[in-house]
Amino acid sequence: MYHDLKIKARKYLSRDNPLRKALYKGNRALAWLRRLKGSWGVLPDFLIIGTQKGGTTSLYNYLLQHPAVHGATGKETGYFLNSEPREEEYRAYFPLEAIKAIHQNLLVKAFYTGEASTAYLFDENVPKRVKAVLRGVKLIVLLRRPTERAFSAYKHWKGLGQEKRTFSKAIEEEFKKYNHGGPTEFEYIRRGLYDEQLSRWLNHFGREQFFIERSEKMFENPQQVYDNLLQFLGLASHEISSFPVVNKGSDETMSQKTEQRLRTFYQPHNEKLFERLDWEGWDA
Repeated sequence: MYHDLKIKARKYLSRDNPLRKALYKGNRALAWLRRLKGSWGVLPDFLIIGTQKGGTTSLYNYLLQHPAVHGATGKETGYFLNSEPREEEYRAYFPLEAIKAIHQNLLVKAFYTGEASTAYLFDENVPKRVKAVLRGVKLIVLLRRPTERAFSAYKHWKGLGQEKRTFSKAIEEEFKKYNHGGPTEFEYIRRGLYDEQLSRWLNHFGREQFFIERSEKMFENPQQVYDNLLQFLGLASHEISSFPVVNKGSDETMSQKTEQRLRTFYQPHNEKLFERLDWEGWDA
């Protein structure tokens, strides 16, 4: 059997194999089209950079309902997670320059585009990569109570079948690794350390480039947050008939012991965040 597989592999790898030729030509054509589109695509006006499980998908969908906002190819490109991002490749995710010109010059309409990659806020290498390509970009951040954010992320991964532990067990194991400086698979705890994440971004961008809001405020009064965001982006006001919450988690609850442990841990970190943003903030 192994010998037969080797023979089949050699036949496929042969330059004379028609299937291999067709796939090769197809891949080259797709790569060429992406490079061509990239050379004509616009760069985004805004990025929603986080936080994970903070309501960013809902907010992005609300923005796309504005007549002047045009989305990327997919909500999350995750492009700046790459170690060597290239501007022409990034442009391929966004509408063509010609489309923008038609809106602005012929239709006399505003034209904005952007993406929402929630891993950007957490990744320490992303701010400098974004700055190298998008110096004037506007940055949108939703911050959810870190204890609730951690539990929501846990339910997300559990629902996908990638998390098998109880929440209490997962947090216990993460604290052990956190205390020794080691990374964890899901980073339930570290993703809630917002002050240190924002400080990295503020080392590269001015505070005036940020729209930072509590996720809870958006959940409670989405129209107000939406209006404030449109004003920040310089867009005309726009009413939406409904504000559905996307990717809402299950009704599972966490244990009081684990909840209190997380709240106690996050309290000093939150106080630094509140001082930085001049917020009254959450309890934890």
